[in-house]
Amino acid sequence: MIAKNLGKARHLDAMRLEIFKNIFHSIAEEMGAALRRSAFSANIKERRDYSCAVYDGNGEVLAMGDHMPVHLGSMPASVAAARAALPFEPGDIALLNDPFAGGTHLPDLTLVMPVYVESQTKPQFFVASRAHHADIGGALAGSMGPAREIFQEGLRIPPVKIFRRGDIVRELLGLLLANVRTPWEREGDLAAQIASCRLGERRLRQVAAKYGLPEVQLYSEHLLDYSEKMMQSVIRSLRPGTYRAEDFLDGDGISHEPLRIRVSVRIKSNSAVVDFAGSAPQCAGNVNAVEAIAISAVYYVFRCLVREDVPATSGLLRPITVIAPRGTIVNAVPPAAVAPCASGSATNSLGQPRHDEQPHLRRNSSYALGASFHLLRDDCRWVRRLVPGRWGRRYPLASDEFVEHARRSVGRSVSRKGKTVCHKIRFRRTGPQ
Repeated sequence: MIAKNLGKARHLDAMRLEIFKNIFHSIAEEMGAALRRSAFSANIKERRDYSCAVYDGNGEVLAMGDHMPVHLGSMPASVAAARAALPFEPGDIALLNDPFAGGTHLPDLTLVMPVYVESQTKPQFFVASRAHHADIGGALAGSMGPAREIFQEGLRIPPVKIFRRGDIVRELLGLLLANVRTPWEREGDLAAQIASCRLGERRLRQVAAKYGLPEVQLYSEHLLDYSEKMMQSVIRSLRPGTYRAEDFLDGDGISHEPLRIRVSVRIKSNSAVVDFAGSAPQCAGNVNAVEAIAISAVYYVFRCLVREDVPATSGLLRPITVIAPRGTIVNAVPPAAVAPCASGSATNSLGQPRHDEQPHLRRNSSYALGASFHLLRDDCRWVRRLVPGRWGRRYPLASDEFVEHARRSVGRSVSRKGKTVCHKIRFRRTGPQ
């Protein structure tokens, strides 16, 4: 891609590049704001468990909202799955939640919408939104309970069209709503996601009308190339070598056997190879992760290495190769259960690089392989905890408190210390008000 654009270098204007970077990012942010404000459920409106992004016509990420890292790193695989499975036409919107087609877990419903500009026969852009729905069927309410296979977790949806040529496919919507416990809320949240995608479509058409489609596409390519160069620059700043680490899950809910997540990071010149070989086989419980989650964890860590003003595009991953062996806990295959997934531990493993000749790497890393990011969590899921006032506004809350227990942790950690904290929530009656 870089070589292809060398001939266009004379057309590149740094100020114009910055303008388009912020245009695409503002579209993704506005999509997220519209989704949050119009959603029905506390999961989306209050906890903000959603993500929105803008893609070019080839499904390459041009901009991500400042939303959920675990979503944004895996959504490109869902867009790719939708593009591969469906022949798109103007007005179409695809729906999917299949973890084995770029999803994370079943409650995360993803909408993918093509954007056609100037009567083109192929889409010039795509927009996508992903949101965590409070229930998607399955054996237990919330679709996040203990399970041994994905069929127990809820309704699994491959890429299908929920809108065809601008008209809703009511048979599909009816099938979905007939298999969830809160159909009115699911329909409202889906409507919010649809509105979010349509807003993104309008904004992209306005941008193309203002600047002209050729210029917008040209700077889209430049943004991808610029992100790639910035990531290559960061990788070159690391000393070449192989760094290894591992982390463990305490168990899978079925047994208490620790589950290893092992990773090696090979730095060579301006590229990196992240290899999860040696990780535990996929387990009987539902803490497995799919390949998109492993890639998302890697993306999250390496994204934190780069300056905040560098555009978060697909170009950031071009210098990075992710190896996640099939059938392991970081790349489970059907019918593995995947509800909670192992994204946090995959990220943690990357945050513990060890190299006999470079002890300063971890010291400089600020937890995640060089990420100078002060608010970095031990997980790539950033959601808000509902405060009592917000709980009480939606549900008959009697009390909400954290209780600290003197009992120390009972896990098999190297250093057993710290008190146990229990979050206690008591309701006056069941069901929303």
